[in-house]
Amino acid sequence: MSEILRRVSLKERGDLPVEFRDRWLILWDGDCDFCRRSVQFVLRGDRKKRFAESPAQYCEAWLPEAVIRASPYQFHLRSPEGLYWGGGAAVTKLLDAMDFPLLHWFLDLGPVRPIVAAGYHWCARHRMWLSRWVFREKQQG
Repeated sequence: MSEILRRVSLKERGDLPVEFRDRWLILWDGDCDFCRRSVQFVLRGDRKKRFAESPAQYCEAWLPEAVIRASPYQFHLRSPEGLYWGGGAAVTKLLDAMDFPLLHWFLDLGPVRPIVAAGYHWCARHRMWLSRWVFREKQQG
């Protein structure tokens, strides 16, 4: 699936929940354990509480149609201003929002974007395998 969202303003279909209005919102596939743990990793480092998260499936009442259609294939990032990014573009924007501006700048360069998109889509296709190795939960015991 090609990356369909790159800093676009979309009409939301309903009222955005209050807890999401003034924060960056990470929308992820609620059926994906790798996605859940990736989001938890971001939230653990969010000392300024700039981010909120929700499985995209729980937001279908108000999410724009384009986001709902693409959600099984990629995660999305919504800015406090209502702009949306998806896939690799969402990863680079998330890095910027997390205060990694140089990394964002480099990954957002025109020649690098296709590599980021390909890397993102590889990770998305192999997320079940990656969930065994990346962002693993610590074993009790």
